[in-house]
Amino acid sequence: MDSVTLSASTPPNIPASTDRLADEFRRILLSVNFPVEAEIVLDSQYTDLNVKFDQIEAVGVLRRTSDRMTAAGYSQERVVDVYASARKSLLVEICKDLDPNVESEELKGRWTRAAKIAVHVSFPCERRLLDRIFPDLTADIAEACFVEFIEDSALCLLRFTEAIINTGCPSRIFYALDLYELLSGLLPQIRTIFGSKSGESISYEAEKSLSGLSDCVIATFSEHEKALNVDKYRTATAGGSIHPLTRYTMCYMTYLAEYKQTLSKLMEEASSKLELRVSQMIVDLKLNMEYRSKSYKDASLRNLYMMNNLNYIVRKIKKSRELKTMIGNDGLVNELTEEYYRALKLYLELTWESVLDSLRSTEEVKSGVFSSFVSKKVVYRQRLKVFYDKFKKVRGTQSSWIVSDEQLRKEVRSYILSLVIPVYTSFLEKHGSDIERGDHPCICISHSVEKLRKEVEEMFRVESIVS
Repeated sequence: MDSVTLSASTPPNIPASTDRLADEFRRILLSVNFPVEAEIVLDSQYTDLNVKFDQIEAVGVLRRTSDRMTAAGYSQERVVDVYASARKSLLVEICKDLDPNVESEELKGRWTRAAKIAVHVSFPCERRLLDRIFPDLTADIAEACFVEFIEDSALCLLRFTEAIINTGCPSRIFYALDLYELLSGLLPQIRTIFGSKSGESISYEAEKSLSGLSDCVIATFSEHEKALNVDKYRTATAGGSIHPLTRYTMCYMTYLAEYKQTLSKLMEEASSKLELRVSQMIVDLKLNMEYRSKSYKDASLRNLYMMNNLNYIVRKIKKSRELKTMIGNDGLVNELTEEYYRALKLYLELTWESVLDSLRSTEEVKSGVFSSFVSKKVVYRQRLKVFYDKFKKVRGTQSSWIVSDEQLRKEVRSYILSLVIPVYTSFLEKHGSDIERGDHPCICISHSVEKLRKEVEEMFRVESIVS
C-alpha cells in the first residue's frame, strides 16, 4: 500500500448498522483532541507523553470499535480511510489561529504556541494513536498513512513563518531570530517524527523554513548597514541633540546582542564575522553623524552635536555587557571616547577661549600714557563689559542647545567653569580696585563669581526623550 485514499464512504454490501458503526468511530476520533492537554508541554513540566496518552479512555474505545468494524465486514484499508479522514479534518485546527492580518508580535506568539504544541504533542500523539489502534499495519503503510493525513497541517504551519517575516515591520529581524531559534530547537524532533521516506517533504519544508529565516536575518542586517551609508546627507537635529538614527541604531544593536550566539552562527554560515560587522556599523554611524554635523553653521554647535551622539553610543555599549561582548574588544570604545574628548576640547576652544580673551589680555594699563579722559578704570571696565557681552550672547544662544544626558551636562558645565571661573576671579582680584573707583562700581561688576557659576550651571536644556 503506497498511499492511503482519504475516503470515508461506506463500501458496498455493508449493512446500515455497520455504517452507523463507522459514524460512531468517526465521532469518537473527532473527540480526541491532543492540543487540549498541551499546556503541560509548553510549561516544560511534562516530557514523557506515554503516561498521559494511556490515560485517554477513548484510545481503548477506538481500538475496540475498529475491531468491530473489521468483524462487521470492513477491510482494514477502509477502516484506515475513515480514521485518516477524521484525523485530517481535526488537525486543520493547528493553524486556525494563524491569521496573517493580525499584528506581527501577536502572530509570532500564536505561531510559537502552535508549533510547540504540534511538534511536542499533536504529531507524536497522532503517531502513537495510529499505532495503538492499528498495531498490525506494516511500518511503511503506517508511516504513509500518518504522513498523508498530517502533511497539510504540518506544511501549513511551517510555511507560515514567511507571513511573519514578510510583514515589512522594522522589527522583523527580531521575529526572524526568535522563530529561527525556536525552529532550530524543534528540528531534531521534526526529523525524528518525519524521518521516513514518506515524511521527507515535511522535514525538507522545516529545513527550508529555517533557511528562509536565516536569509531574512542576514538580509535585514545588511539593509541597516546600507542605510547608514545612504542616509547621511540629510540634516542634523535642532539644538545639537542626539539624532534619532543614533538612538535607533544603538537600541537595535543592543537588542541584537541578546542573540549573539545565533547571529554569530548565521554570519559564519554567510562567510562573515559578526564582531567585524557590528563594529563597522558603529563606525559607519559615527561617520554618518559627522556628515550631518556639517549642516550646522555654528562650529561650536557642530562639536556639541558630536559630543551628544558619541557619548550616547559609548554609554549604550558600556551599559550592555552583551553588546560589549559582541563587539569583541575595548578598542572601538576607547577610540570613540577619544573622539568625544576631541569634540569637547574643540567646543571649549571655539566658544569660551574667545569669551575670555578680553579678561586674559596681558597688556597692562600704565599711568601717564593716557589723556586726562582715559584711565585704568575705563580700560578695565571696557574689558569687563566685552566679557559680559560675549558671555551673555553665548549663554543666550547655548541655553537652548540640548544635552540630554545628566552626566554629560555636568561634565560640560564643569569644564566650562574650570575655564571661566579662574580667569574671571583672577581678573577681579587684579583689577577690581581700579574698576570700583568712581561712579557706579556695582553696575560695572554685575556678576559675582557665584552668579557667574549659577548661570553656567543653568546652560543647556534636556530633551524630553532619553533612552
